[in-house]
Amino acid sequence: MSTVQIYSADMAFLNEILFRCVQDAERYADQLKKTAPTLMYLVVDDSGQQVSMR
Repeated sequence: MSTVQIYSADMAFLNEILFRCVQDAERYADQLKKTAPTLMYLVVDDSGQQVSMR
């Protein structure tokens, strides 16, 4: 399972959303970034490694 971790602008953790694959998580993070650009979206793979940050 991959996750999108959502952080505020000061990097305070807000939420975590689970996805079946990294590609779905990245697509969702891209959508969120368009609607709330001031937040940070960290995509993490099933091994816990950071894949990308939006």
